[in-house]
Amino acid sequence: MEKKGSVLSQRQKWEFTYYTLDQCREAIELLQQRMDKIMNSKKGPLEIELSSLQLSVRSFNALTNNGFFTIGDIMIIGMDAIEKLRGCGPSTGREVREAIAKALGTSSSSAADKKLRGKNSG
Repeated sequence: MEKKGSVLSQRQKWEFTYYTLDQCREAIELLQQRMDKIMNSKKGPLEIELSSLQLSVRSFNALTNNGFFTIGDIMIIGMDAIEKLRGCGPSTGREVREAIAKALGTSSSSAADKKLRGKNSG
């Protein structure tokens, strides 16, 4: 009995706020603007997802199966260690280094590695 009384008293305390259609439209527009801003914000180089690097299916699957999803994940172990991962070899390592260099707009994988680590590439 007491539980039903407490539930009823909670329901009685609820207040409903009614909004006009124009207020709802304004709120939706504001939320869309905020979502667009979030979605269009430029990611840092370490946050670039591997799915955007145009890797072969084999290389992409090998990396994701080993738990790598962003360039930052790869940088934790270093680009040279990719070849030692399960399902990866020299060709996968070379492909990943070239794809990262291309994504960062550098001419070589060593320049990309330096750029990601915050060193001068010169």
